[in-house]
Amino acid sequence: MKNNNLRELFAIKCLLGAAFFYSLFSVFSRLMGEFFSPFFQAWSRAIPTLLILLIIGYFRKTFKKIDVKDRKWFLVVCISAALVNAPFYVAAINIPIGMTMFIFYAASTILSYFLGYTFFSEHLTKNKILSIIFALMGLTAIYLDKLRLSKLEFMFFAALAGALFSIYSVFSKKLSNKYSSEQINFLDYIFTLVIYFAISIFIKETFYIKLFSLGWLWNILYSFATVGAVILTVTGFKNIEAQKGSIILLTELIFVILFGFIFFKEVPTLNSIVGGLLIVISLAIPNLKVLKLAMLGEEN
Repeated sequence: MKNNNLRELFAIKCLLGAAFFYSLFSVFSRLMGEFFSPFFQAWSRAIPTLLILLIIGYFRKTFKKIDVKDRKWFLVVCISAALVNAPFYVAAINIPIGMTMFIFYAASTILSYFLGYTFFSEHLTKNKILSIIFALMGLTAIYLDKLRLSKLEFMFFAALAGALFSIYSVFSKKLSNKYSSEQINFLDYIFTLVIYFAISIFIKETFYIKLFSLGWLWNILYSFATVGAVILTVTGFKNIEAQKGSIILLTELIFVILFGFIFFKEVPTLNSIVGGLLIVISLAIPNLKVLKLAMLGEEN
């Protein structure tokens, strides 16, 4: 039992780290906005991301041949991971970004609960149900002033992006006991590079090729944040139930609020603070035993 608690504690730390790195995406996206077109920045960033993952895999010697029976799960994980950005982008440019974020996170969390229950026999306990209720209340509080029904087709795209992210993170559990996080994500980003390069060429985007520039510095740093986020996501979900993991990743919103204040002088609203507290409560409810272990220092 104690070993299970230690694994879950490790997973919580990994997913909090992943949430931290995911929150940096919004910072780098805003800093890069004046330099890069949307799909070009996605596939161009995939190149240094792939290089970093390849270097990690080479030195750790963790890349290995994929068993035939696992190929279908690699396809599910890789395609879903690669396709997240496209529907999210379509939604974000057509409906308010707050509405897009709300639908994305709500869809991702709810579907993760369903997938965990259906494919991994995760029980829906009272604590988990209470946890998702608090999480959705937190989301609603943060984005309350942005919520409005409009352009249902683009709301669907936001939900689709959230669903794809959920499929990527949850079904990585089908692979992470046999394959390293860097190998799983290396293949993800090969798909990302191919798909978004094709879209970028098709819509005739302008390529920003001034490599020694501030824009490319942000893009490279974005790549390092990406590697940290995806490796910690797969590692975290490997060691915890998908339902619990999906709630922990919502702490990304707390980091986003914090970074908005630090980098862009965006003062958090009362709704944002209340929403952040509700998300913290939602994280704590199903993990009380593990968090108590951490507080007592018994993991040492």
